[in-house]
Amino acid sequence: MTGEERIQAAISSLDRIKPCPECGMRYRVGDAECPQCGGELDDMLRDWAEGLIAEIAPDQE
Repeated sequence: MTGEERIQAAISSLDRIKPCPECGMRYRVGDAECPQCGGELDDMLRDWAEGLIAEIAPDQE
């Protein structure tokens, strides 16, 4: 799996997050901007995915 494929797999796996048991709020995969302020989220998600991959598979770059 290439680095880009690992990044996309990590981001895509976010849809496995369970909803809040209190209010039912869910993270919505595919949101490219903040639902509250409209800020761009793609760069932050990519940074998160790259950091996650580096942490769990540091020797597979």
